[in-house]
Amino acid sequence: PRDPRPVPGDADLFERELERRAVAEAARKVEEERRAHEARAAEEAARKADESGSEDYNVTVGDWENFNPLTAGGDVVVLDITEERKEEERQAQEARAEAERARLAELARIEKEKKEARANDIYTEMNVTMSYSFELSGDEHMTYSFYPETSGWHIFQTYGPTDMVMEIYHNGESIVNAGQSDGDGGIDNNELQHKYLEAGERYVVQVYLEYWTVFGSTILNVRAEDPLEKLYDPLKLGYAKKFWLDPSRSHFTTKFTPEESGWFLIETFSDDKDTVMEIYHPDGYSMVAAGESDGDKGVGNEELHLQYFYSGKTYTIQVYLQDSDDEGYAWVHVWKSHWNPLKL
Repeated sequence: PRDPRPVPGDADLFERELERRAVAEAARKVEEERRAHEARAAEEAARKADESGSEDYNVTVGDWENFNPLTAGGDVVVLDITEERKEEERQAQEARAEAERARLAELARIEKEKKEARANDIYTEMNVTMSYSFELSGDEHMTYSFYPETSGWHIFQTYGPTDMVMEIYHNGESIVNAGQSDGDGGIDNNELQHKYLEAGERYVVQVYLEYWTVFGSTILNVRAEDPLEKLYDPLKLGYAKKFWLDPSRSHFTTKFTPEESGWFLIETFSDDKDTVMEIYHPDGYSMVAAGESDGDKGVGNEELHLQYFYSGKTYTIQVYLQDSDDEGYAWVHVWKSHWNPLKL
């Protein structure tokens, strides 16, 4: 093999070779020191991680402190993942929007069907502003539909001298408690049903004679119960106020302004208490006949009065308990009828 040493006598070539070797040796030592330094740094980082139990991987080794994933070789993968997530979120938003559109479309379809069914209802539709009067004989019955304007408590009540039976149906099922369709919870042998109804739903009310009765006449009325937040609003026709009375709150006062002149019935009801009612004219005097403020013409010891009111005039109605030491809930409402229940 060729002798690697320079040819004797070639001084320049010999000097250059020595210089190259010195540089190579220095570079090798620097590289060894760098690797040794990195190894020591890695060992020190591992030791600290073991001691602390931490999973902190932000360790500076060599040039890793300058690492940037957006400029490194894997930047395309990172950006692809970001775009993929954006696409997934976009598709999820579209799916949610489509589900909401389907839900609203279904609600609209149901509402449309209800309106069409209501328009084609075979029964006369009841409302809270006017009662219904009729006569029955034998096995006859009278049936009405009722669509509440608001969700809440409603009271169905019959008036008259005849023993009546009342059923209330929702979706084909009776909502009257077993044995209470002839419960006689109203005045004498009349019916009174207190039910929670949903706005817009269809309820069917059917009234017929007790089996042993051959003929009779009656008035059927329905009223809604105002929510508590409307307690101190003026009375509205067909809407009852429910309130609490006790020795510290001896009376409840409300006002009623009719939209048209005519005869109106003013009635109280309570949790088996004895109520007293006064009705005051806009000029301040009582419109109730002497001794009739506790006349007990309503259910049990409750009050029922017939008065003529003029449109645009404001009348004051005051209710209290006959026994000032008593306490309980009471109701008051105003309603209208073609027949006078006090004269049936």
